[in-house]
Amino acid sequence: MLRRLFYIAIVLGMSVIVQAQDVRLTDVELWLKAGGKVDLTQKLKLSFEEQIRFDNDIADLKNYHTELDFRYKLNDHFDLHAVGRFSTRNDNEGANQGFENRFRYQVGSSYSHRTGQWRFKHRLLYQNQNDLELTKTEGDVHEKFWRLRSNIEYKVKDWKYDPQFRVEYFGPLNGDDTNSVDEVRLGLGTEREYDGLGEFGFFFLMDFYKKDNISFVDQIFFLKYTYQF
Repeated sequence: MLRRLFYIAIVLGMSVIVQAQDVRLTDVELWLKAGGKVDLTQKLKLSFEEQIRFDNDIADLKNYHTELDFRYKLNDHFDLHAVGRFSTRNDNEGANQGFENRFRYQVGSSYSHRTGQWRFKHRLLYQNQNDLELTKTEGDVHEKFWRLRSNIEYKVKDWKYDPQFRVEYFGPLNGDDTNSVDEVRLGLGTEREYDGLGEFGFFFLMDFYKKDNISFVDQIFFLKYTYQF
């Protein structure tokens, strides 16, 4: 089961990239995240975060959001997830520009496993997002995706900055109702817990997506901080 989930994420991710005839670098982004974690019970945990993102080569505000993530631990390997996110997006293209308020929810599960120095985690989510300021008759369409992510971490002996690699596939469920496209996110980074201070992390991400048989890629620098209450 573990290998199958990992192979599925890899195959789906690579297929979006290699099928294109051309690859173009489109943007460089910066994501900054600060959040916390609280153990509500032995099995139920709450994570919350504030995040701000910049695009157009880190020159413009892209969006910012507040997110709550409830996780229920079924056993040593399986968790259930329910996530809600309120976001504000800076629409600076087209005729109607300005800030748009959106809501997104996700439901799904994750599976974690370890063998030797390796740590594996796989997550499958259903995602639904819509514009809070538009009605259906005004053009609001719920953007629906399923997301499969595999994360691999290697525990290095006598070293605090254990490397992590992740691959995530975004599969659109809307058909032709939106401009949603297949997307793949690759990531490489590390996280470290400091006693009494919290956890700091850095990741370099690359988002791949296809339009008109051309593969585009965005590069993302992601800095994160999480405190365990």
